[in-house]
Amino acid sequence: MNVSADERVVVAGGGRVGFRVANLLEEYGHTPLVVERDETRCAEVSESHVSMVVQGDATRPEILEQATVERSDAVVAVTGDGGTNVAVCARAREMAPEVRTVARADTAAAAARGASEAFIDAVVYPEHAGARLVLTDVLGEGFEQVAGMPEGFEAVVLAVAEDAPVDGKRVDDVALPVGSRLVGDLTRSAVVTGDTRLEHGNEYLLALDRGVADEVRRLFTG
Repeated sequence: MNVSADERVVVAGGGRVGFRVANLLEEYGHTPLVVERDETRCAEVSESHVSMVVQGDATRPEILEQATVERSDAVVAVTGDGGTNVAVCARAREMAPEVRTVARADTAAAAARGASEAFIDAVVYPEHAGARLVLTDVLGEGFEQVAGMPEGFEAVVLAVAEDAPVDGKRVDDVALPVGSRLVGDLTRSAVVTGDTRLEHGNEYLLALDRGVADEVRRLFTG
């Protein structure tokens, strides 16, 4: 999700995935608002100091109104039911045409279908990450698929926007903040070197500390 500093994000679903998303948003300096049906789970999420929690069905307009979706920058639907997540995104886009929507899919086929929906900007399928962890265990020592990063550290993909501060520059000429490093040019499937030129439209893999994430994002998006 490509958001700038201090943005408001509605997270539909207060289970393990939604709770983790909300916590990460807070760590990055954003404001999550969790919508969860179950009263007990709402209390548990609230006690964990997540900014705000609304109890209710996020597919219902009155609940999304209570969550102030029309004043939010993004809606992340990550309940345990893929159909519900699609419905939440559809309803949110009806109410707030400019809001960015992200839906969690519960099958690979559903992920493919969701990606074709005009009202869904991005689809996530957490089971892909789980499969990578299984592969690591099967192949044993010396092989590792990275599905998670150490606390405080992230691997991110950023696309260079036209006329962004890094657009057209060589890697050696870019003053990335301490705690960040360019790793790969995903568009060309190549490892970056000091002579790699960053071009708008291309996507790049970076490793960085969470504390410099917004500063790095501004360099790539303007």
